[in-house]
Amino acid sequence: MIGVKKKYSIEQFISCERLVGVSISPDDEKILVGSDSSGVYNTYAVSRTGNDVEQLTNSQDNFMIPVGYFPDGRNFMYRSDQGGNEITHLYMQAEDGTSVDLTPGKEEKAEFQRWSRDDKHFFYESNVRDPRFMDLYEMDIESLKPTLLFKNEEGYYVSAISHDKNILPYTSRGHRMIRICLSTQKKMV
Repeated sequence: MIGVKKKYSIEQFISCERLVGVSISPDDEKILVGSDSSGVYNTYAVSRTGNDVEQLTNSQDNFMIPVGYFPDGRNFMYRSDQGGNEITHLYMQAEDGTSVDLTPGKEEKAEFQRWSRDDKHFFYESNVRDPRFMDLYEMDIESLKPTLLFKNEEGYYVSAISHDKNILPYTSRGHRMIRICLSTQKKMV
């Protein structure tokens, strides 16, 4: 039997809270989440029980969507642009609420890929070298210094990187999967 579907007003629809960027802390005690309940996406920490919610960022105009906790569980990473310009940077926010722009190039767009297996680095893509292409970088989380791993000169879309940092699968503009051996720079189809 088909029931009658409930209808919602446009006001009810617009007032729905949207959640994005969910991540669990290394100790499994907190859930990092982005919410637009303030009108702009900000980052919140929700206790494991769901009883305590702490607002960690407080932007009135720039979205601040969480990427995840750093391996120490004290700092977290979020992504944000400036005034809707869609030039997304990666930021680290410390326990005291101070933030560091990890990708500070004026026109640099950056996207997080993943943490290294040893939790001492993370991988991300950035167009800081050439605004047309997203290169692959590794950033040391102690020094916060990036290292270029793959210079993308053909507009590939990076899919992943192997744990030994040697194989990089990516897709071409024709959506064909290709792998490159980073140590030899040879393509494998």
